[in-house]
Amino acid sequence: MPTTNPMTNLALSTDSVTATIYQVPNQPFRFWDDPFNKPRDEDALIAWTWKKFFDTNGSDPTVLLRFPMTKAVVRAMDTIEQFLKQQNLIVPEEFVIGGASKRGWTTWTTAAVDNTRVVAAVPIVMDLLNIRPSMMSHYRSLSGWTFAFYDYYEMNITRYMNNSIFDKLGEMVDPYSFLDRYSKTKIFQLQGAGDEFFLPDSEDFFWNDLQVATGGSHLRRIPNTGHSIRGYEESLASFYLSVADRIPLPSMKWTRTVNGTHGIIHAIIDFSAGKPKVADVAAYQARTSDTLRRDFRQAKLDLTNGQVVANPIIWTNTAVQFEVDQIGSTASYSLIVPIPTDGHWIAALIQATFPGREGTTLTLTTETLILPNTYPVDECHDQECFGRLV
Repeated sequence: MPTTNPMTNLALSTDSVTATIYQVPNQPFRFWDDPFNKPRDEDALIAWTWKKFFDTNGSDPTVLLRFPMTKAVVRAMDTIEQFLKQQNLIVPEEFVIGGASKRGWTTWTTAAVDNTRVVAAVPIVMDLLNIRPSMMSHYRSLSGWTFAFYDYYEMNITRYMNNSIFDKLGEMVDPYSFLDRYSKTKIFQLQGAGDEFFLPDSEDFFWNDLQVATGGSHLRRIPNTGHSIRGYEESLASFYLSVADRIPLPSMKWTRTVNGTHGIIHAIIDFSAGKPKVADVAAYQARTSDTLRRDFRQAKLDLTNGQVVANPIIWTNTAVQFEVDQIGSTASYSLIVPIPTDGHWIAALIQATFPGREGTTLTLTTETLILPNTYPVDECHDQECFGRLV
């Protein structure tokens, strides 16, 4: 039967070597000093290592799981090179890496550690960079912590929000601490607009600095999809093909401004020097389901029974006004969104689709603009930051 494995198909269509690395991290795993004596995986595994790091005041950074996860990917690249050499095949000198969620975080750290071989990185559903201010915005937006943080909440991680130990953690594992290492790395960040872990405006806390560090990175936030993101595969393949064939990637820059009555996203697409022209431009916006939280997640916690339920957030292809101006080698698009006055919040973004190699398309978006730029609660302090799950 013909294979439908996307990595195999990508290898065949590009004449390049692809590999999938499993068990990053190695899980499930039991810790000898875990009083619960339970097998841990995913966030429960990482949360335990954060707890141990905090309990020892950061004296033993080797306990952090991010380090062996990152080392596993670096060693996997070594193994690929060694195997191909043994087979008398061409040994690659450059790698494009990608992964989702915990593997997305590891994509960031691997690109920082091995920034000679890793020429491009695709972190998927992991945009928690500049971790402390980003998490404080999370708390203020939701009046607590998303239910998806349960494993960290159980380990009392949120109690440390205003403790300097959180800064120590960031120095070790926060990609924001390593932005200078991405200066030669092409980055394509993929996010779900309804992610249950991370909020749609997380880029507020690092994106501009990332652009300075890299000279321009790429973002796509997909409407009506959550942490179990879907619909990105063609854009991923298109990005990879452009990197592999060394052809220019699209160039889209933007500004977001707010006046007394409206918010404005202004996007400028540059198609000079062989960069692709835009094929389609659209806008999406969504409205919170209530006035209690600045909450665009696909799911939330029902506080009456503790069950996870759907959050009726729908991103619609909006008919709000575009102002299009094409001059020379640039195209300019403006999206104007009225600020709601009924207590709800509105999120909006511009999406642009570009033709890519071998009939593919690469879709990019701007950052998300949330209006009004207010929060339902103030910053938390000390033990108050323990909060609650919502």
